[in-house]
Amino acid sequence: MKRFYILTFITGFMAACAITPEATMMSRETGATGTGVLENVAFGNSGPMNVSFKNQNFTGQWVAVRNPGSTSFGLLSTYGIGGFGVGSAVTQSDSGYGTALLSSNTGDSMRCEFRYSLVTITATGVCQKQDGEIFDLQVG
Repeated sequence: MKRFYILTFITGFMAACAITPEATMMSRETGATGTGVLENVAFGNSGPMNVSFKNQNFTGQWVAVRNPGSTSFGLLSTYGIGGFGVGSAVTQSDSGYGTALLSSNTGDSMRCEFRYSLVTITATGVCQKQDGEIFDLQVG
């Protein structure tokens, strides 16, 4: 039984480490699209991000902050022939707000703001280049 739990933990850990959701951006002005990835999303609150367009590659860091949400503690006591048991639970928000600061191989910069969900590992938001061009952002 102990082996089962160890194998389950290792399998889950390996699967979570492999999660690199794809980012898609589209310019509201020109319709140009770019794709890329966000790394370290499973266990981190920041990491590398890159998005490639036809003639430009943007790279940088994303950072996310979890919503304050709610934290609650529950206490469950049971009594029976087999003995006595106590349990507790903690809940936190599964969503939050994030930003990304990116720069391109051609000298441009881009700032992104997004809302995300940890359960679905998805996000939506907007990005803006230094010249004012706005992009819609989807991560999934």
